[in-house]
Amino acid sequence: MYRHLIAEGLLSPTSTVFAGDSAGGGLVLATLVALREQAETLPAAGLLFSPWCDLADFASDSWRDHRMTDYLPQDLARLFATAYAAALPLDHPSVSPLHADLRGLPPLCIESGGCEVLSDQIAVLVRKAQAAGVEVQSSVAPDMVHVFPLLTFAADLTTTPQPLEAMDRAAAFVVRATSSSGGSGAKQGSAREGGWSVDALQGVVPV
Repeated sequence: MYRHLIAEGLLSPTSTVFAGDSAGGGLVLATLVALREQAETLPAAGLLFSPWCDLADFASDSWRDHRMTDYLPQDLARLFATAYAAALPLDHPSVSPLHADLRGLPPLCIESGGCEVLSDQIAVLVRKAQAAGVEVQSSVAPDMVHVFPLLTFAADLTTTPQPLEAMDRAAAFVVRATSSSGGSGAKQGSAREGGWSVDALQGVVPV
């Protein structure tokens, strides 16, 4: 679809950001790696909310330490991982992009919660991407769970501003990425002001 839209002149890579949460975040990362390996033009950036990037990881400390605070059950995650991988090993780079070569990827914005079960593998992703020369904007929100930026409906500026703050960081990242890469840039806005306009994140492709 991405290649088709570019070929038809309906999409400009420099004004496009791939975005995904949880398994979708891992899919964004895997897609960026695949596009790079096929020498395709990459989008301006990737936006990852709590990316599930290592489907073979069920032994890291965060699975144990945060099992009572996060809502993602390990048994269900194992079931999903096995179904998604099919005949491939769970640590295959196309299944678990944490194990892929990350060199040459566009800038990444990675938002994660401090008490989510995937926090260890997300921290490894940040370090590995940076070591590969990828520009990474990473934020870990204390006491927040898996994919917490999507909980803006329950956020409060006084007691629980974290989802709103994460969305503000994400929007600012998209603006910078699409502007610096030659795109027209997304429109400025703020979740704290009651939300962005409909096209505030124009060019963001959800996965």
